[in-house]
Amino acid sequence: MFPHPLIRVLSLLVMIVALAWGQPAVIAGASFVVALLLWRSGMEARRAAARLVRRLRWFFLSIVVVFGWFTPGVPALDVPALAAWLPTWEGLAAGGLRIGALALIAAAVAVCLVLTPQAALVGALRDLATPLSWLGLSRDRFAVRIGLTLAAVTALRDSPGIQAEPAAGSPWHRAASVGRVLYARALSKGETAPCEPVVIEILSPPAPWEWAIPLGLALLCGALAQM
Repeated sequence: MFPHPLIRVLSLLVMIVALAWGQPAVIAGASFVVALLLWRSGMEARRAAARLVRRLRWFFLSIVVVFGWFTPGVPALDVPALAAWLPTWEGLAAGGLRIGALALIAAAVAVCLVLTPQAALVGALRDLATPLSWLGLSRDRFAVRIGLTLAAVTALRDSPGIQAEPAAGSPWHRAASVGRVLYARALSKGETAPCEPVVIEILSPPAPWEWAIPLGLALLCGALAQM
């Protein structure tokens, strides 16, 4: 039995904030939590997590390059003649921590999206945005915008693969060609898409004991960060 949608989203935000610090102990603790979630959530959630992490592979590679080659430290290989061209152990370690944190965040987000229906997720975000009403802003409008964004992302994800005409030249030219096709598709969908209502589920309050989940997670991450 998984907790209330609001508790899920709040716990996810706590984990994201904790992992953003890149502390090894926090990453190790979050690895255990995410592994437990993947084990309990079923095959669909595991496949979604693997797919989302795989889509970040080129971003992970850029992290390795930036941290590995631009962080001062001991060269990864003991070859003095190539020392200026080699990554450093310190950079590779720092980059590895960032990659691990991002992979855990992506997996946790994928699990949350699979296990939480879209209407319930939007309702949870609406409740989470309650402080906006204290500032005179509309949390319902915020929730509607989130719902429209989720619907657009889902439609784009489920659409057939982008087919662009072969472009000569560097990979940057091919990427620009794909970008043009994607932009044209977005314009076409925006002009032809029918107006559909956005369903926002008005959630009942979480059980009192459920608030202990994000609170305990925050305390655990804080304790691990001090190690």
